Amino acid sequence: MSGHSDWITSATTLGKSEMLATGSTDKTIRIWNCGSRQCVHVLSGTTSWISCVAMVRAFAPIVLSGSGERNVRLWDVDTESCISALDGHDHTVSGLATHTNPENDESLEIFTSSWDGFLRVYKFDVSNIAQIKPSATGRDHRKIDDSKEAKPSSIWDEDDLLE
Repeated sequence: MSGHSDWITSATTLGKSEMLATGSTDKTIRIWNCGSRQCVHVLSGTTSWISCVAMVRAFAPIVLSGSGERNVRLWDVDTESCISALDGHDHTVSGLATHTNPENDESLEIFTSSWDGFLRVYKFDVSNIAQIKPSATGRDHRKIDDSKEAKPSSIWDEDDLLE
């Protein structure tokens, strides 16, 4: 496998492993072995450039990607497949972070920022990654606070973050 065919926009390490994930304007995420400097997986299927990548540390090897598609995708690295998409932003997703409660591995929060000016928080109650796979319709994101509009469980705007 060769490298990206266009600009690299983001990178993250995969926990304590020797793996590195990179996102690119070529619409792919590549997983690299840092020791051998070889690409070992290619995650593809988005229709827009990858703006950011992150890792769900409690459920390695799961990688998150944000893109110009205005959503966040959860990827299973081993199968090289997208297992879920989190919608809610009105513009490119510009940043990603995850948090798990150290006392409760069944709690996962995914924080997303976007050029739409919002920070969104997606909360999951899971005992393993299989529980956040989408349903047959692909719409079930297992949010704790699932409203009729299928919005994230909380939304912060710029005023909430500035003092």
